[in-house]
Amino acid sequence: HAQTLAANFLHGAPKVRAAESNHHVPLPDGDHVVLHDDRPAAWRPGDLAALLLHGLGGCYASPYMVRAARKLCAKGVRTF
Repeated sequence: HAQTLAANFLHGAPKVRAAESNHHVPLPDGDHVVLHDDRPAAWRPGDLAALLLHGLGGCYASPYMVRAARKLCAKGVRTF
């Protein structure tokens, strides 16, 4: 909840960066989940990766999601 509230008061939300690639994961009910893959240039298999999940009212472009992904990528963590 704190992230959601803080994002409403923080100005200058970063622009959404286009993900390097998107992965579509099919679900048993016929729907799918899209993973936006943001991989730092120096990332190699076996390095750290993080799965960021937003709530029902959010999306990958929500300021708190963009901020978290950007900070993790700056530290070399691949984010989905």
